[in-house]
Order: sequence, then structure tokens, then C-alpha cells
Amino acid sequence: MTTNNTGRNQINTAIEVPEWTVKNTFGFTLEFPSDREVIVRMNDTDKTSRPFYIGLGSQGRARGLSNALCAIWTKRYPVTTPGFSYLRTTFDAAERTLGFENIGYIKGTDELVKMVSDGLVTHLEPIVMKRWYRLAWNGHRFTLKLTRFKPYEAGEDKFTKHDRDAISLMEGLDDFYKAQALGLSIRLYFGDGLTWMVGEKVEHYKLVVAGEIDELRKRIASGVAKKIMFDTQTYYEHHEEKVEAINQRRRGIALELIDGSQVQPEELVGHTIRFWMGEFPILGTRVITAEKLAVMTAVIRKENYLVEIIE
Repeated sequence: MTTNNTGRNQINTAIEVPEWTVKNTFGFTLEFPSDREVIVRMNDTDKTSRPFYIGLGSQGRARGLSNALCAIWTKRYPVTTPGFSYLRTTFDAAERTLGFENIGYIKGTDELVKMVSDGLVTHLEPIVMKRWYRLAWNGHRFTLKLTRFKPYEAGEDKFTKHDRDAISLMEGLDDFYKAQALGLSIRLYFGDGLTWMVGEKVEHYKLVVAGEIDELRKRIASGVAKKIMFDTQTYYEHHEEKVEAINQRRRGIALELIDGSQVQPEELVGHTIRFWMGEFPILGTRVITAEKLAVMTAVIRKENYLVEIIE
């Protein structure tokens, strides 16, 4: 990777991505010593080095680094300068589009100040050092948006959540590349609320070792969809008036099953179902009870899910 030069050429430098079908070609391996731990080992031939420990006091950091591994496996940010920029494409490729709302992220540094002063990026405010900026192409010029990390608040807008998740991911990528440069491994410990991530990472890693990166992308997308579904469900559980409104508007209209047939909502009571987002199943199943029927029906209608009846 080229990291010494600054300006546009630096941003256009892409990481060399090895063949995905060969085991361990990513330069790091994962180990799962327990259902709460993941070791990211940068050198699998050296089992004696003690990994850097990210523990219970840094669960957000552990989650960010865990998500960063998926971003590396799926080549989510192929144009990367570790510690400075994580981009989905080059400046040149973005310019050939009518617009690109989220090219990636750049950290506030002297290099970014120089890019603005050289006219490569348009930004009217002073650059805030060590903060993450979202880079966009509006069809005529490249622009920056300062991101903000704000703790979760009920009713927050989607951009607040988007920025928080993005910052966590960028910091995770920073952790990974710094450890790689130092030749250190990392031991992640997950508390009660995040132990499910270890099991999910096991499934991710099986696909990586098998070279099934397209299947990995589908599973990650399904996990993201599950989170959206959960957030929608939680929202409706606390807004009965919204549930009543959406179900009233669609009263009498059947729900779509994945086989193309239809079913009335009340017919789902007592059944175990899975949601589908188009062609992709959403991870997990749920049992529909009479108490949950109204909320789950509102979720299905709001997100336009298809339904699979498991039993």
C-alpha cells in the first residue's frame, strides 16, 4: 500500500486483494477459544505472542473491529490508506457518475487540509482534526460532511445512527491496520449483550475459508436486514397509534408469502415464520402470538417483507 504521498494520487491507491479461494491469504486468521472470544491473529505461525486485549470496557470498540473484519473480507473499501481514508471507489471513477452520495470516509488531517486548499475537495469550514468526514461527489465537485458520534437516543434520525455506525467501523479498521503494522494480534472479548456476534463471526469465517465471499455478502446483508427489522419492531412496540394507523390503511389486504400465495394476518397466529427481503431471508425466526400480531403485521407492511411459514 502506498501511504507516503499526499493528495489525489494517494486516494487512488488501491489495496492488492489476494485470491479469496485460498485459505489464510488475507494475512490474518481467526481463532475462537470460547463463545465469548475471538482472536484476530496477524501471524498464524507465531502462537506465542500475546494478543492485545480489547475487553468488556470497550464493547463498542470490539464490535467496530468485528465489523471491520467483514469490511475487509468483502472488499467494502478497496481504495484505502490506513488511518486516513477508506473509500468505495477512486476519485476518477466517481467523477464518471452523475453523483455518488457516500464514497467513503476521510479523517481530518494535514493531508485533508491540503486537499481542500488545492481544490481537490470543496469544504467551506475549517477542517476539524482527527474527526471523520463523509466524502461525496455531487456531480460537479467533491464535498465533505463532518460526522458526529452521538449515543443512541430514542427517536433519533437515521443519519445520526448511520454516522455512529460508520465511525465505529472506521475506528475498527484503524485498530486492525495498526495492529497489522505492529505485528500484533488482537483478542476481542464480548459481554452478555454481544455474545451473538461470536457465533455469527464463526459462520462468517467458515464462508471466508471456503472462499464463498458472495454468500458472505448475502449473510451480512441478512444480518443488517435483521437489525432494521428489530428496530422497526421496537419502534412500533412503543407507538401503538402508528401500528393502528398502518394496519387500518391496509385492513383486509392479505400478506404475501414467498411462494406467491397470500394469507390474512390472523392466519399467522400460532405459526413460526421467517421474513424475506425480496430474494434474501432475514436471519432468525419468530413465533406469532395474538399479542404480537398487530405489531408484526405493521412491521411486515412497513418494510414490504415476504413471509415464509416455517411451521
